[in-house]
Amino acid sequence: DIRPDADLALFPNPTTGVFSLTARLPQGNTELEIYDTVGRVVYTAAQPNWDGSRWEIDLSGRMPGIYLVRVGSDVLEKPVIFKAQLQAE
Repeated sequence: DIRPDADLALFPNPTTGVFSLTARLPQGNTELEIYDTVGRVVYTAAQPNWDGSRWEIDLSGRMPGIYLVRVGSDVLEKPVIFKAQLQAE
């Protein structure tokens, strides 16, 4: 999924464990949160001055299913949300 106003990409989707996040944005403080289908936070991370280069997110060992990935940054007008699918290996 790519949002035209933010030009972020989350791939591969679906995956068996490791996602990558990339962006074409100015450098900014970026936070990432991943939620399961009942709204529990299962992963958080932050990158100060992230320049949009590949950011690997490892969900290996998590239960297969659908997760919501929320990306917020001080260079985005609003957070971007992706629906990500984690498959069994």
